[in-house]
Amino acid sequence: MKRTLSILFCAMAGMLGHCSSAIAWETRTVDGSVFATNRVAEIEFSFNCLRTSPGRLTVSLSGVDLPSDFKGILVWFELPDGRNAKHSVDMVGGNAGWTGEMPVSELMLAEFASAAKMRVDAPLYSRTLFESDLKGTSAARAAFRENCGF
Repeated sequence: MKRTLSILFCAMAGMLGHCSSAIAWETRTVDGSVFATNRVAEIEFSFNCLRTSPGRLTVSLSGVDLPSDFKGILVWFELPDGRNAKHSVDMVGGNAGWTGEMPVSELMLAEFASAAKMRVDAPLYSRTLFESDLKGTSAARAAFRENCGF
């Protein structure tokens, strides 16, 4: 119900794709793989790791219309001290969905777990694709550590 109200509010405000989600990130573990996902309006963004591919963190983006020459994103984490951390990810796919591999480091994982907000930009198009708070990502970080070894 809360998610539906959030989506309706965003639609009425005319800001689809630019509303912050009031819903915490959902973390699921399936056969040792971890999926941390959030949805704002029709756009879904997720981080996932597979037990069979240690040290790799895949990001996925769906529900957004992008040109065929789309190549990559910048993932921004707003840190508790007000600084912003930036991570570049090359993406492949099509309008059914885009995926890329985000470099894994202890610093990036700490930023992910402690940041207040996240923004995903398409710098080639000067466009923000996704924005969300990061409620629930500490649980994802613990699941990444337990299941994927980082």
